[in-house]
Amino acid sequence: AECNRVDELKEIHNKALALQLYAKQAKNVEAERRATEVRLRAERRVGMLLLDLKRTPPKKRNEACVNGGVIQPLDVTRAPSEYAASLEAAQISRQTGHRWQQLAKVPEAEFEPAIADPTVTPSTAEMLRRGGKTEKPSMPVKRMEPDALAIWGELRDVEKITSRRSPN
Repeated sequence: AECNRVDELKEIHNKALALQLYAKQAKNVEAERRATEVRLRAERRVGMLLLDLKRTPPKKRNEACVNGGVIQPLDVTRAPSEYAASLEAAQISRQTGHRWQQLAKVPEAEFEPAIADPTVTPSTAEMLRRGGKTEKPSMPVKRMEPDALAIWGELRDVEKITSRRSPN
């Protein structure tokens, strides 16, 4: 919330994403949720900052300027807008920037309960799909019991061992 630079927030986002993936590999659901929350908050804050930046309207490439009856080629050396410069400096694609701006438009009163909902794994896509609404999605995420996962893993190991043996 205190960051005011897109590149700093992108760095926080990347670190949170890495922690989220490590927690997922370690099967630490609580740590994964907390890292996901940090990542989503960073995405939302970047979106807020991007919404405030000035943009220049895009010009067509084949457009020409008429000056006193003489057609001159368009000057393509103009400086990029604050928005484009920030995206480029932080290495954020325009599509990702747009998604994060949509996330920033979700009202705070709807964003917080959606993150705190224990039945759904929070994600940018889920927040945008819900539109920030706190009602549960049509198909809730079902978690497997740890014992069931362990048994399934052992069965996969047995399958691998037996598949290597010859039928004789």
